[in-house]
Amino acid sequence: MKKKAAIICPIKNEETYIEKFFEYYQKHFDTSDIYILDFGSSEEYIKNVIGQNATVIKTDANILDAMELFYAIRKAQSDLYKEYTYVLPLDVDEILYYHAEGGLKKYLQETEVELISSRGHEVIHLPFLQEPIDPSKKWMDQIKYWYTNHFHYGKTLISKKELDWEPGFHIYTGETVSIREQHLDPKLFLIHLHRHDFNTTMSRHIKWSGMEWSEYTLENKLNYHYTEKSEERLLEWYYRPIFEKIHTIPEEIKKNIDI
Repeated sequence: MKKKAAIICPIKNEETYIEKFFEYYQKHFDTSDIYILDFGSSEEYIKNVIGQNATVIKTDANILDAMELFYAIRKAQSDLYKEYTYVLPLDVDEILYYHAEGGLKKYLQETEVELISSRGHEVIHLPFLQEPIDPSKKWMDQIKYWYTNHFHYGKTLISKKELDWEPGFHIYTGETVSIREQHLDPKLFLIHLHRHDFNTTMSRHIKWSGMEWSEYTLENKLNYHYTEKSEERLLEWYYRPIFEKIHTIPEEIKKNIDI
């Protein structure tokens, strides 16, 4: 008999979000159902950071090649579907939150849906209005703003069948806005923490832009915000959402996420 649900997350020596990732998802999953797809982290990192927090699946794929990354995740997810009803592919900076008593844990334990999509939101730190995030304190007490991004983060992560994902895991083949809306659960939120702190985001991107990305990734402008070396264009990318509607995150949601 299959187990109910697992999550799988790709990383390599991830430092910024991994502790918060474990802090949140261990409230909703047994550690045995949390899988880290590791792209060559150091032995010290695996021992001291991952430890007993998750099951590690190793891959020789290049995390700096967008397509190698994509196919490695697809294969690992496919293998896990042999053991689980639901296998959720998540990035380390994504929080899947269910707005009801019992949260995501209770929802996944009780649901039997074939396919469900989420409401997509991205947080944004505005340094001209906020102090830098203090990583030693609760993040959600300090994060204040978010904006809607259903196109990229209204993902269909919960599915009984393996979906034919497109690179990036934002949409699957054949998915349309209409189909996504038909399967939307308005209580399910996918919250992207990527812009949680201005200084952290910029320094991460500058670091990643100096890495040896594959020619295919560069030529096809994949993961463009990670490969961009121009600080001016990075700033433009960071602040682009402020021309949309930015909202204050409801306190109840922040309290329930509690990281």
